[in-house]
Amino acid sequence: MIEKELPFDGLIWDAHSGIKFDDGREPPYLQRYIDAGVTVLTLNVGSDVSPWSECVKNLANFRAAVAARQNQCVIVHSEKEIRQAKADGKLGIVFDIEGMNSLDGSIDMLDVYYELGVRQMTLTYNKNNGAASGCHDSDQKLTDFGRDIVRRMNRVGMVIDCSHVSCRSSLDAMEISEDPVVFSHSNCRGICEHERNLFDEQIVTCAAKGGVTGVTGIGVFLGAVKPSIKAMLEHIDYKVELVGAEHVGIGLDYFPDTVGLSESWDTKYWPPSQYPDGANLGFMDPEAFPQIADALSGRGYSDQDIRGIMGENFLRVAASVWK
Repeated sequence: MIEKELPFDGLIWDAHSGIKFDDGREPPYLQRYIDAGVTVLTLNVGSDVSPWSECVKNLANFRAAVAARQNQCVIVHSEKEIRQAKADGKLGIVFDIEGMNSLDGSIDMLDVYYELGVRQMTLTYNKNNGAASGCHDSDQKLTDFGRDIVRRMNRVGMVIDCSHVSCRSSLDAMEISEDPVVFSHSNCRGICEHERNLFDEQIVTCAAKGGVTGVTGIGVFLGAVKPSIKAMLEHIDYKVELVGAEHVGIGLDYFPDTVGLSESWDTKYWPPSQYPDGANLGFMDPEAFPQIADALSGRGYSDQDIRGIMGENFLRVAASVWK
Protein backbone atom coordinates (compact mmCIF):
# COMPACT_ATOMS: atom_id res chain seq x y z
CA MET A 1 0.00 0.00 0.00
CA ILE A 2 1.37 3.40 -1.00
CA GLU A 3 0.82 5.80 1.87
CA LYS A 4 1.46 9.00 -0.01
CA GLU A 5 1.06 9.91 -3.65
CA LEU A 6 3.91 12.12 -4.81
CA PRO A 7 3.14 14.37 -7.77
CA PHE A 8 4.54 13.16 -11.07
CA ASP A 9 5.07 16.03 -13.44
CA GLY A 10 6.31 14.02 -16.43
CA LEU A 11 4.52 12.97 -19.57
CA ILE A 12 2.15 10.01 -19.15
CA TRP A 13 1.02 7.96 -22.14
CA ASP A 14 -1.59 5.22 -21.88
CA ALA A 15 -0.84 3.35 -25.10
CA HIS A 16 -4.20 1.60 -25.40
CA SER A 17 -7.66 2.00 -23.89
CA GLY A 18 -11.01 0.45 -24.68
CA ILE A 19 -13.02 3.54 -23.71
CA LYS A 20 -16.24 4.06 -25.64
CA PHE A 21 -17.99 7.40 -26.00
CA ASP A 22 -21.72 7.82 -25.65
CA ASP A 23 -22.32 11.00 -27.62
CA GLY A 24 -25.50 11.61 -25.63
CA ARG A 25 -23.55 12.11 -22.40
CA GLU A 26 -20.47 13.82 -21.07
CA PRO A 27 -17.44 11.46 -21.15
CA PRO A 28 -16.69 11.11 -17.40
CA TYR A 29 -13.82 8.69 -17.96
CA LEU A 30 -11.89 11.23 -19.99
CA GLN A 31 -12.05 13.57 -17.01
CA ARG A 32 -10.63 10.81 -14.87
CA TYR A 33 -7.64 10.54 -17.20
CA ILE A 34 -7.18 14.31 -17.07
CA ASP A 35 -7.39 14.32 -13.27
CA ALA A 36 -4.82 11.49 -13.14
CA GLY A 37 -2.38 13.67 -15.08
CA VAL A 38 -2.37 11.57 -18.26
CA THR A 39 -0.92 13.44 -21.25
CA VAL A 40 -1.79 11.09 -24.12
CA LEU A 41 -4.51 8.47 -24.39
CA THR A 42 -4.63 6.05 -27.30
CA LEU A 43 -8.33 5.33 -27.82
CA ASN A 44 -9.44 2.19 -29.58
CA VAL A 45 -12.09 2.72 -32.28
CA GLY A 46 -12.67 -0.87 -33.41
CA SER A 47 -11.30 -4.37 -33.91
CA ASP A 48 -11.66 -7.54 -35.95
CA VAL A 49 -14.57 -8.46 -33.69
CA SER A 50 -16.76 -5.74 -35.25
CA PRO A 51 -17.58 -4.77 -38.86
CA TRP A 52 -15.04 -2.44 -40.47
CA SER A 53 -17.77 0.18 -40.87
CA GLU A 54 -17.96 0.52 -37.09
CA CYS A 55 -14.40 1.87 -37.06
CA VAL A 56 -15.41 4.69 -39.38
CA LYS A 57 -18.55 5.45 -37.39
CA ASN A 58 -16.63 5.44 -34.11
CA LEU A 59 -13.99 7.75 -35.54
CA ALA A 60 -16.67 10.21 -36.59
CA ASN A 61 -18.30 10.10 -33.15
CA PHE A 62 -15.05 10.26 -31.21
CA ARG A 63 -13.64 13.14 -33.24
CA ALA A 64 -16.87 15.10 -32.74
CA ALA A 65 -16.81 14.42 -29.00
CA VAL A 66 -13.22 15.66 -28.68
CA ALA A 67 -13.95 18.75 -30.79
CA ALA A 68 -16.89 19.60 -28.51
CA ARG A 69 -14.56 19.61 -25.48
CA GLN A 70 -11.60 21.61 -26.74
CA ASN A 71 -10.94 22.99 -23.28
CA GLN A 72 -10.28 19.45 -22.02
CA CYS A 73 -8.76 17.42 -24.81
CA VAL A 74 -7.28 17.65 -28.28
CA ILE A 75 -6.40 15.23 -31.09
CA VAL A 76 -2.61 15.22 -31.47
CA HIS A 77 -0.57 14.46 -34.59
CA SER A 78 3.05 15.13 -33.60
CA GLU A 79 5.51 15.28 -30.72
CA LYS A 80 5.21 19.08 -30.76
CA GLU A 81 1.42 18.89 -30.36
CA ILE A 82 1.81 16.38 -27.54
CA ARG A 83 4.22 18.67 -25.70
CA GLN A 84 1.80 21.56 -26.22
CA ALA A 85 -1.10 19.52 -24.86
CA LYS A 86 0.98 18.78 -21.79
CA ALA A 87 1.79 22.48 -21.34
CA ASP A 88 -1.89 23.42 -21.77
CA GLY A 89 -3.11 20.80 -19.30
CA LYS A 90 -5.12 19.01 -21.98
CA LEU A 91 -5.49 15.33 -22.70
CA GLY A 92 -3.97 14.47 -26.08
CA ILE A 93 -5.97 11.89 -28.05
CA VAL A 94 -4.77 9.49 -30.72
CA PHE A 95 -6.73 6.57 -32.13
CA ASP A 96 -5.91 2.92 -32.71
CA ILE A 97 -7.56 -0.05 -34.40
CA GLU A 98 -7.08 -3.69 -33.46
CA GLY A 99 -6.92 -5.85 -36.58
CA MET A 100 -6.76 -5.48 -40.34
CA ASN A 101 -10.32 -6.60 -41.08
CA SER A 102 -10.93 -2.86 -40.74
CA LEU A 103 -9.31 -2.39 -44.17
CA ASP A 104 -12.10 -4.39 -45.84
CA GLY A 105 -9.46 -5.83 -48.16
CA SER A 106 -8.17 -2.42 -49.32
CA ILE A 107 -4.68 -1.42 -48.22
CA ASP A 108 -5.49 2.18 -49.22
CA MET A 109 -7.72 2.38 -46.15
CA LEU A 110 -4.53 2.77 -44.10
CA ASP A 111 -4.07 6.23 -45.60
CA VAL A 112 -7.69 7.14 -44.86
CA TYR A 113 -7.45 6.05 -41.23
CA TYR A 114 -4.19 7.95 -40.81
CA GLU A 115 -5.82 11.15 -42.03
CA LEU A 116 -8.60 10.60 -39.47
CA GLY A 117 -6.12 10.41 -36.59
CA VAL A 118 -5.37 6.67 -36.37
CA ARG A 119 -1.68 6.40 -35.51
CA GLN A 120 -1.46 2.79 -34.35
CA MET A 121 -2.92 -0.47 -35.66
CA THR A 122 -2.51 -4.07 -34.60
CA LEU A 123 -2.14 -6.63 -37.35
CA THR A 124 -4.86 -8.88 -35.96
CA TYR A 125 -7.02 -9.40 -32.89
CA ASN A 126 -6.53 -12.80 -31.21
CA LYS A 127 -7.55 -14.85 -34.30
CA ASN A 128 -6.08 -15.25 -37.77
CA ASN A 129 -7.17 -12.79 -40.45
CA GLY A 130 -6.03 -11.96 -43.97
CA ALA A 131 -2.87 -10.27 -42.72
CA ALA A 132 -1.50 -12.21 -39.75
CA SER A 133 -2.13 -14.94 -37.22
CA GLY A 134 -3.50 -14.26 -33.76
CA CYS A 135 -2.27 -15.28 -30.33
CA HIS A 136 -5.28 -17.61 -29.84
CA ASP A 137 -4.94 -19.32 -33.24
CA SER A 138 -2.45 -21.30 -35.33
CA ASP A 139 0.96 -19.64 -35.19
CA GLN A 140 1.93 -18.63 -38.71
CA LYS A 141 3.97 -16.00 -40.51
CA LEU A 142 2.45 -12.94 -42.12
CA THR A 143 0.51 -13.41 -45.33
CA ASP A 144 1.62 -11.59 -48.47
CA PHE A 145 -1.12 -9.04 -47.70
CA GLY A 146 0.25 -8.68 -44.19
CA ARG A 147 3.76 -8.04 -45.47
CA ASP A 148 2.42 -5.38 -47.82
CA ILE A 149 0.56 -3.81 -44.88
CA VAL A 150 3.75 -3.56 -42.82
CA ARG A 151 5.51 -1.78 -45.69
CA ARG A 152 2.59 0.57 -46.27
CA MET A 153 2.35 1.42 -42.57
CA ASN A 154 6.03 2.33 -42.65
CA ARG A 155 5.38 4.57 -45.63
CA VAL A 156 2.26 6.19 -44.18
CA GLY A 157 3.84 6.77 -40.77
CA MET A 158 1.63 4.53 -38.64
CA VAL A 159 2.93 2.56 -35.65
CA ILE A 160 2.71 -1.22 -36.06
CA ASP A 161 1.28 -2.83 -32.92
CA CYS A 162 1.78 -6.56 -32.35
CA SER A 163 -0.37 -7.01 -29.24
CA HIS A 164 -2.85 -9.85 -29.84
CA VAL A 165 -0.59 -11.18 -32.63
CA SER A 166 0.98 -14.66 -32.64
CA CYS A 167 4.68 -15.11 -32.02
CA ARG A 168 5.70 -15.98 -35.60
CA SER A 169 3.63 -13.20 -37.17
CA SER A 170 5.03 -10.63 -34.74
CA LEU A 171 8.63 -11.73 -35.35
CA ASP A 172 7.98 -11.59 -39.09
CA ALA A 173 6.56 -8.07 -38.80
CA MET A 174 9.54 -6.87 -36.77
CA GLU A 175 11.96 -8.33 -39.31
CA ILE A 176 10.23 -6.64 -42.25
CA SER A 177 9.49 -3.26 -40.67
CA GLU A 178 11.95 -0.44 -41.21
CA ASP A 179 10.50 1.35 -38.16
CA PRO A 180 10.29 0.40 -34.48
CA VAL A 181 7.33 -1.85 -33.62
CA VAL A 182 5.37 -1.83 -30.36
CA PHE A 183 3.35 -4.23 -28.26
CA SER A 184 1.12 -1.55 -26.75
CA HIS A 185 -0.50 -3.72 -24.08
CA SER A 186 1.12 -7.13 -23.60
CA ASN A 187 2.60 -8.73 -20.48
CA CYS A 188 5.22 -11.46 -19.88
CA ARG A 189 4.82 -15.22 -20.26
CA GLY A 190 7.84 -15.54 -18.02
CA ILE A 191 5.54 -14.48 -15.18
CA CYS A 192 2.07 -15.45 -16.38
CA GLU A 193 1.64 -18.27 -18.88
CA HIS A 194 -1.19 -16.89 -20.98
CA GLU A 195 -1.46 -16.92 -24.77
CA ARG A 196 -1.95 -13.13 -24.80
CA ASN A 197 1.40 -12.59 -23.08
CA LEU A 198 4.80 -12.34 -24.74
CA PHE A 199 7.67 -14.77 -25.01
CA ASP A 200 11.07 -13.35 -24.08
CA GLU A 201 12.09 -13.58 -27.74
CA GLN A 202 9.34 -11.14 -28.72
CA ILE A 203 10.31 -8.64 -26.02
CA VAL A 204 14.01 -8.84 -26.93
CA THR A 205 13.38 -8.56 -30.67
CA CYS A 206 11.08 -5.57 -30.15
CA ALA A 207 13.75 -3.79 -28.10
CA ALA A 208 16.46 -4.57 -30.64
CA LYS A 209 14.30 -2.84 -33.24
CA GLY A 210 14.03 0.24 -31.01
CA GLY A 211 10.47 -0.53 -29.98
CA VAL A 212 8.52 -0.58 -26.72
CA THR A 213 6.35 -3.19 -25.00
CA GLY A 214 3.59 -1.84 -22.75
CA VAL A 215 2.52 -3.53 -19.53
CA THR A 216 -1.25 -3.84 -19.23
CA GLY A 217 -3.26 -3.65 -16.02
CA ILE A 218 -5.67 -6.49 -16.82
CA GLY A 219 -5.67 -9.06 -14.04
CA VAL A 220 -5.90 -12.19 -16.17
CA PHE A 221 -2.70 -11.14 -18.01
CA LEU A 222 -0.94 -10.06 -14.82
CA GLY A 223 -1.55 -13.44 -13.26
CA ALA A 224 -3.53 -11.81 -10.46
CA VAL A 225 -7.18 -12.33 -9.58
CA LYS A 226 -7.35 -8.62 -8.86
CA PRO A 227 -4.97 -6.24 -10.66
CA SER A 228 -2.54 -4.39 -8.41
CA ILE A 229 0.39 -2.01 -8.64
CA LYS A 230 2.60 -4.76 -7.20
CA ALA A 231 1.60 -7.20 -9.94
CA MET A 232 2.19 -4.56 -12.63
CA LEU A 233 5.64 -3.78 -11.27
CA GLU A 234 6.59 -7.45 -11.44
CA HIS A 235 6.01 -7.37 -15.19
CA ILE A 236 7.76 -4.00 -15.54
CA ASP A 237 10.77 -5.28 -13.57
CA TYR A 238 10.89 -8.43 -15.69
CA LYS A 239 10.98 -6.46 -18.94
CA VAL A 240 13.47 -3.92 -17.62
CA GLU A 241 15.86 -6.67 -16.53
CA LEU A 242 15.49 -8.27 -19.96
CA VAL A 243 15.85 -5.26 -22.28
CA GLY A 244 16.27 -2.06 -20.26
CA ALA A 245 13.83 0.60 -19.06
CA GLU A 246 13.96 2.51 -22.37
CA HIS A 247 11.92 -0.23 -24.04
CA VAL A 248 9.08 -0.49 -21.50
CA GLY A 249 5.83 1.47 -21.26
CA ILE A 250 2.23 1.19 -20.06
CA GLY A 251 -0.98 0.39 -21.89
CA LEU A 252 -3.66 -0.19 -19.27
CA ASP A 253 -6.34 -1.43 -21.72
CA TYR A 254 -8.89 0.04 -19.34
CA PHE A 255 -12.49 -0.68 -20.30
CA PRO A 256 -15.03 0.99 -18.02
CA ASP A 257 -18.18 -0.63 -19.38
CA THR A 258 -17.71 -4.22 -18.22
CA VAL A 259 -21.44 -4.88 -18.65
CA GLY A 260 -21.18 -3.96 -22.33
CA LEU A 261 -18.13 -6.18 -22.66
CA SER A 262 -20.02 -9.13 -21.18
CA GLU A 263 -22.86 -8.60 -23.62
CA SER A 264 -20.47 -8.66 -26.60
CA TRP A 265 -18.33 -11.57 -25.40
CA ASP A 266 -17.49 -13.90 -28.30
CA THR A 267 -15.77 -17.18 -27.40
CA LYS A 268 -14.24 -17.28 -30.88
CA TYR A 269 -12.01 -14.36 -29.94
CA TRP A 270 -11.86 -15.06 -26.19
CA PRO A 271 -11.67 -18.87 -25.82
CA PRO A 272 -12.86 -20.25 -22.45
CA SER A 273 -9.58 -22.14 -22.03
CA GLN A 274 -7.82 -18.78 -21.75
CA TYR A 275 -10.67 -16.83 -20.13
CA PRO A 276 -12.36 -19.24 -17.71
CA ASP A 277 -14.18 -16.38 -15.97
CA GLY A 278 -15.45 -14.87 -19.22
CA ALA A 279 -15.46 -11.07 -19.25
CA ASN A 280 -14.43 -10.85 -15.59
CA LEU A 281 -10.89 -9.84 -16.55
CA GLY A 282 -10.08 -7.34 -13.82
CA PHE A 283 -9.25 -3.80 -14.96
CA MET A 284 -6.88 -1.28 -13.40
CA ASP A 285 -8.31 2.25 -13.23
CA PRO A 286 -6.58 5.30 -14.77
CA GLU A 287 -6.16 6.77 -11.29
CA ALA A 288 -3.35 4.22 -10.87
CA PHE A 289 -0.89 6.19 -13.00
CA PRO A 290 0.47 8.50 -10.24
CA GLN A 291 0.74 5.48 -7.95
CA ILE A 292 2.72 3.56 -10.57
CA ALA A 293 5.19 6.45 -10.86
CA ASP A 294 5.53 6.60 -7.08
CA ALA A 295 6.02 2.83 -6.85
CA LEU A 296 8.74 2.91 -9.51
CA SER A 297 10.51 5.60 -7.51
CA GLY A 298 10.16 3.50 -4.38
CA ARG A 299 11.86 0.63 -6.16
CA GLY A 300 14.86 2.78 -6.95
CA TYR A 301 14.22 3.53 -10.61
CA SER A 302 15.98 6.67 -11.81
CA ASP A 303 14.00 9.74 -12.80
CA GLN A 304 14.98 9.18 -16.43
CA ASP A 305 13.77 5.58 -16.35
CA ILE A 306 10.49 6.54 -14.69
CA ARG A 307 9.81 9.24 -17.27
CA GLY A 308 10.54 6.78 -20.04
CA ILE A 309 8.26 4.05 -18.70
CA MET A 310 5.44 6.48 -17.91
CA GLY A 311 5.33 7.87 -21.44
CA GLU A 312 8.53 9.20 -22.98
CA ASN A 313 9.42 5.80 -24.49
CA PHE A 314 6.19 5.61 -26.48
CA LEU A 315 6.68 9.26 -27.44
CA ARG A 316 10.13 8.41 -28.81
CA VAL A 317 8.64 5.74 -31.06
CA ALA A 318 5.84 8.03 -32.23
CA ALA A 319 8.28 10.82 -33.00
CA SER A 320 10.36 8.47 -35.15
CA VAL A 321 7.42 6.86 -37.00
CA TRP A 322 4.68 9.49 -37.48
CA LYS A 323 4.99 11.59 -40.62
